[in-house]
Amino acid sequence: KALFTGVNKMTIYTPCKWLAGLVKQSYLAEYPIEVVYNTIDNNIFSRTKSNFRQKHHLDEKIIILGVASIWSKSKGLFDFIELAQKIDNRYSIVMVGLNDEQLKMLPPQIIGIKRTNDAKELAEIYSSADIFFNPTHADTYPTVNLEAQACGTYVITYDVGGSAETIHPNMGVAIPVGDLDAAVCAIKEYCEKIEEK
Repeated sequence: KALFTGVNKMTIYTPCKWLAGLVKQSYLAEYPIEVVYNTIDNNIFSRTKSNFRQKHHLDEKIIILGVASIWSKSKGLFDFIELAQKIDNRYSIVMVGLNDEQLKMLPPQIIGIKRTNDAKELAEIYSSADIFFNPTHADTYPTVNLEAQACGTYVITYDVGGSAETIHPNMGVAIPVGDLDAAVCAIKEYCEKIEEK
């Protein structure tokens, strides 16, 4: 605390308004605080054609996608497993970023894919999905939401941290943390809107 107080000409930058609000409530409140949102590379993350649907036999399915560099309880691993029990066979869940043990525990309704370091491949997967679901229980300003939207994919995210700040108009919705019934409703509502077009 002594090191970080009384510093001349210091500005604190945060990646979202939520975190800026927390800083304003801390002993760092004496400093100017500015929000500078994280960004993504739109040359990579944009609508991208691929054979992902054909490769995984998902041509007729509504794909609900989840992506994490490391899946854990706080990232919503078990929320996805529970969601799989709440949706019917019109939908297929695809999760990217799973390890070997997690792949073994998945129910048959979920297609598991190991982590990829290939951003182009990730953009292809985002672009193939209908809905991106981010059930994170703790986050600052999740760039996966930005990547999905840049690829034209609708986002449903838990309203935690700065997650809601990532949602562009008409490109997603933030729902209460852990409310999988709200997730199912949001999924159905979005699919109904698409069918009406």
